[in-house]
Amino acid sequence: AVLMDVHAGGDVTAICIGLLSAVFWGLASIFVKLKLSDVNPISLTTWQMVCASLSLLAYTAIVPQGEVIWNTESVLCLIYNGVLASALAFFLWSWILQHIEVSKASVAVLAVPIVGVIGGIICLDEPMTLHILLGMLMIMAGAPVDSMLDQLLPLLDTGDIIIDGGNSYFGDTRRRYDRCREDGIHFY
Repeated sequence: AVLMDVHAGGDVTAICIGLLSAVFWGLASIFVKLKLSDVNPISLTTWQMVCASLSLLAYTAIVPQGEVIWNTESVLCLIYNGVLASALAFFLWSWILQHIEVSKASVAVLAVPIVGVIGGIICLDEPMTLHILLGMLMIMAGAPVDSMLDQLLPLLDTGDIIIDGGNSYFGDTRRRYDRCREDGIHFY
């Protein structure tokens, strides 16, 4: 919510939908790893795209839409969004989930909001506020926590406290907590 600047007039409905999409993406990643890891990534991606397309088609039939302008630019944007930004991305994500743990793959997803924010600043002249900068820093802090933990633990005594302010996958946070607890260190 810090990154979305809610107090400055952000659309709460859009923010909630964005947060729900992150929850469902996480759940889908776990489901794919648990139940569909033996499915061909191309088949999995094809079915995801077909189901999403049918859902969007139903949505556009029900909800009034503005006029569609068909020109070279709109067709190229449609192809980019459908093929590269969606199908290729989902194919690669499915392939990655078959080859590494969900918790490790999810760390790469932390780069998505950073790329989006920087893209908005560069391409759309969106402002870089202190809240946005702090949110980006917290997101990026999630990746190097294990490395820092390796360096810190030998220096700490039983009963000492570590506070992790990063935006990490909850499974990583639980693993770090368990690791610190073994040494009598409190991890928050």
